[in-house]
Amino acid sequence: MCSMKIMLCMALLAAVAVFTASADTGKFSTCCTRVSSAKPKVHLEDFLLQRADPPCVEAVM
Repeated sequence: MCSMKIMLCMALLAAVAVFTASADTGKFSTCCTRVSSAKPKVHLEDFLLQRADPPCVEAVM
């Protein structure tokens, strides 16, 4: 009976680990590594700020 509880706990722990690892972190898989100082040619309706975190640079997307 004790080994059954241990196996159940291990299975629950594995399920939580898989769920946590696959959770969306809200990060992009790629980032801006260089930027331009040119002004946009179209009206911006929404934007994201990217903080500098090498190799990524601070940018407005």
